[in-house]
Amino acid sequence: IKPKLSADEKTRLFSERLRKHHPCGGRHFHLDMVVAAKALFGPRKYMSYEQSQKKTGTAISGSGPKVQPEALRVCRYFVDGHRDKLLEAVIKQTKGRMNDVNFFILLCHRPQVVCDASSPELDEDDEHMDEL
Repeated sequence: IKPKLSADEKTRLFSERLRKHHPCGGRHFHLDMVVAAKALFGPRKYMSYEQSQKKTGTAISGSGPKVQPEALRVCRYFVDGHRDKLLEAVIKQTKGRMNDVNFFILLCHRPQVVCDASSPELDEDDEHMDEL
């Protein structure tokens, strides 16, 4: 989608591409997915087993045939459930490349929705704690 297109054209192309090549299609997710973290009890991510083995010290907290369908449900929740927010970002992008839009930050860094709001790196209300 080119940033200089009209809002109507962007909306049409966005809907068409989402319908034809949904990012939550099974082909984008490995069959051998695991839930893993860089450290025990750390923030967990979905990844392939192979990817989890590339770094030593990766703690796997979930594996098996249930992980991939769960990851697909999570993906659909974010993409389909936040379609309007994604489309709004596409429409607002009028310069540069569409790849410059950080969809990950847009959806995934939302305290109390995606991550624990008490995480210091994500909770902006705790600035007063820096003085202690």
